[in-house]
Amino acid sequence: MSTKEFFSQLIRYMFFVISILGEFTLVVFFLVFDYYSFESADAFPGYSLAFGWVLAIISFLIGIGLFLFLLYAFILPESKKKGYFSENKNITNIGLLTVFIIFIQIILVAVTLFFYSPLARSVAYTFVIIILISCISPFMLYYVANLDPESEKIFSLSKVTPLRIKLTTIWLLFLTGVIQIFSTNWTFLVVGLFILLASYFLFFLTRYAIVLTPIVLIIHFAFSVLMAVISLLDVEKLVSDFEVNGVILTELQAILFPVFIFIIPAIISVLLAQSLFRKRLLNWVKEIQPVEEMEIQKYYEEENEEIEDEEDEE
Repeated sequence: MSTKEFFSQLIRYMFFVISILGEFTLVVFFLVFDYYSFESADAFPGYSLAFGWVLAIISFLIGIGLFLFLLYAFILPESKKKGYFSENKNITNIGLLTVFIIFIQIILVAVTLFFYSPLARSVAYTFVIIILISCISPFMLYYVANLDPESEKIFSLSKVTPLRIKLTTIWLLFLTGVIQIFSTNWTFLVVGLFILLASYFLFFLTRYAIVLTPIVLIIHFAFSVLMAVISLLDVEKLVSDFEVNGVILTELQAILFPVFIFIIPAIISVLLAQSLFRKRLLNWVKEIQPVEEMEIQKYYEEENEEIEDEEDEE
């Protein structure tokens, strides 16, 4: 085993072990820690609330999914992979299903903030949990995309995919989770839905993904700039809104908040959007996702070549 392969395997195992332990830790947290009501000063242990049990079950399922994917995709030798997990397609489905449940977990944690603040009165700890969980799905989909090196199916996170598409996919997946922090506002839910759809189409490199993705990124840019301007025009209201949620900010921190949360992500989105408009990139997408006319033309060209070869032989 080369040094590069050793470090690659080490990073892979570290990622899965940390993620699995993190999810099972959340199972305990969601059941044992208190949930603080926003409507009163009351606190309730997680096991006494439906929210606590639902979040704990979701974390448990994700932990099991990550463990099965690690076990059957990377640990067990090929000769021991039997039954349902003997095909790479089935292992891929486990990975995709786990990622889907991760997004459900992020949404449920965000929805909980409508009523309770888990773990502590300050929502900051919940925000950190959402951000950390949002980092899992890009890594998971990377391993799903590169599970079978001999497969003809190409995903946006496959090793042969251009770097711009990889970076855009990772950014969209991360945004899809993090934007749920603000899901108490319905506009963020709508924007988050568009980003989720764009992530799906881009990951599977569907025919119109390369056109849809820049549009969604530009929408996110415009929306983020608008929210930043609204926040900066009334800093005092922003400070008071945070105080209601148990977060105390100074005026300077309140100004920096929209800069880091809205303006910087907006700049990243617009830079990625414009980077997708490259002739070489568009040609590459057309090659792996040809339209029907291109497929027919290619068929006739191959037929003509075979006929010409037969005539030459005669």
